[in-house]
Amino acid sequence: MNDEKVSQRGNGDLNEVIVELDPQDESSNKIKRRLLLRRFWQSAFGFWNNVRGHRVSWVLTGAIFLLILLTLAASYGMNVWNREIFDALEKRDASRTLFIALIYFPLLAASVCVAVAQIYAKMTMQRRWRSG
Repeated sequence: MNDEKVSQRGNGDLNEVIVELDPQDESSNKIKRRLLLRRFWQSAFGFWNNVRGHRVSWVLTGAIFLLILLTLAASYGMNVWNREIFDALEKRDASRTLFIALIYFPLLAASVCVAVAQIYAKMTMQRRWRSG
């Protein structure tokens, strides 16, 4: 199946065209990749440009981006905590070691809360994406 046949068919037939392509043919593989990319962008455009709730889609996208940054900050905090606790242990500073050890629990709780919020936001976005 060549490019002309693909362009003549409507967008609704993308799934059928993708299935009909020969997986052994290199040109068919290029066409298949292009069609899969087109199908993705059509779906994505429908998600972020939905008339009834496009603001919610953008808010969810922003929330996931913010949660990713918070996860990165929590990981960085754990790395700094790890360095500090071992420095305090190496210097045999008991009060500093206790203080750093007590910081671990709020840091762990924040990390877990961010991870749970990230999973919730991703699941909400997937439900919204599929309800389309």
